[in-house]
Amino acid sequence: MALRVNRTLPSAVEVVYLLDFDRCLVDTERLFGMFVEVVTQHTSIPISELEAADRDMKRRGDSFDTASFVRERLLELGDVIIWEKIVQEFIEKVGETDVLMLGARQLIDQLDSHQLHYGILTYGNPLWQDIKLRACGLSDIPTYIAPRKEKGLLIQSWLHSGVFLLPKELTGVWAKALILVDDKAVSFDGFPSLPSRGFWVLDDTKPILPSQQGGVPSNVERVQNLTDVINTI
Repeated sequence: MALRVNRTLPSAVEVVYLLDFDRCLVDTERLFGMFVEVVTQHTSIPISELEAADRDMKRRGDSFDTASFVRERLLELGDVIIWEKIVQEFIEKVGETDVLMLGARQLIDQLDSHQLHYGILTYGNPLWQDIKLRACGLSDIPTYIAPRKEKGLLIQSWLHSGVFLLPKELTGVWAKALILVDDKAVSFDGFPSLPSRGFWVLDDTKPILPSQQGGVPSNVERVQNLTDVINTI
């Protein structure tokens, strides 16, 4: 059904921050390692099989849907009843440690203290993303799971009469500008021009994944970590 857009300019907030989840707000590698530990404790699925599947997805520049992979293997093994136990133990395990990236908690606190609108814009399988969000204690933040890696093109589709209409999962507000914080260059493909801006968070002290490589628009600034983003608020 076609979106109805009022002829008059809707009331819009000045800016909404859209925060990427994996390798931006949270240490995805640590989460993967912790999930693998729990899986191998309760199943016969070998670590080598999980790590090989993960490496293959990274080489292709995509995200490994660890949860669905394990659940499907359990179905094949006739041991699906253990799935809920794995999920619960993983959530408890993550809750006992800090898996947030440098500056992530401070960024969220800063956005809250300035009463700015923000949400998580992530790409990946909904099942795995939901489990990770719950495990990291971030499930209370409005979250939209993008159907494509090119978030900029998705965001462009939200633009109507010069303002952005965000999905209801991201509170459904109208915004004059969006700020996308992400670690992958492909996420900025098609990203709108100023006044919207982006921060490409790329820690050059760590290996750069294929999905993180590439070019970004001129209104996207490359930064080392999230603390650089905090300084701009």
